[in-house]
Formats: sequence, structure tokens, C-alpha cells
Amino acid sequence: MNDAREGKAEAGAAIGDAAANTAPGAGGAAGLSARQRMVIDCFDGGGVLLTREDIAARTHLRLSSVCGRVRELLDAGYLQVRGLRRCAATGKPHELLGRKGAR
Repeated sequence: MNDAREGKAEAGAAIGDAAANTAPGAGGAAGLSARQRMVIDCFDGGGVLLTREDIAARTHLRLSSVCGRVRELLDAGYLQVRGLRRCAATGKPHELLGRKGAR
């Protein structure tokens, strides 16, 4: 039983290592998951700035899923926070996200 668990853990680590070793500037989004790719694909132009809510609407993913993928992409250097926009309904600030290096 432990052998099966160890095998799964090793496989998971290998997948995580492969994704972590894909540099954002190397043209290699090969290490991205399908949902991470969906989020990145929302930023089709250089100057596109979106909130997490905007991304959820474009991808038809739940906001909780978008937030997790955005955090992963921020940590990996694919996205960056580029500003704030106030929510019209609540007045709370929402981060504007953009592709790293895009202007």
C-alpha cells in the first residue's frame, strides 16, 4: 500500500518540477495546465488588463478556480499586478492583471 502512495507522490513531484522548470520568457508554456493556459489566453493583446472576475467571465471558470490559477501564474512570473480598479457595486479595489513584460 505504501508503494502505491510513494509512486503517486513521486509522479506528482515530477509533474510539479516540470512545470516549475518552464521559464515564462522561454516561449515555453508547455508546463502550464489546461486551466492556466485558459487564463493566459485571456490576455491576447499586449495591453490587456483584467480582473479575476473578468477572467472568470471570459473562461466560464468559477472565480475560486481562477483565483488559484492566477496565484500560480503570478508566482511563476507569467502575470503581474498592473494596477487597481474600484468595483462599481462595492467600491472595493480589484487588482488589474496583465502579462509580465507586456505594455
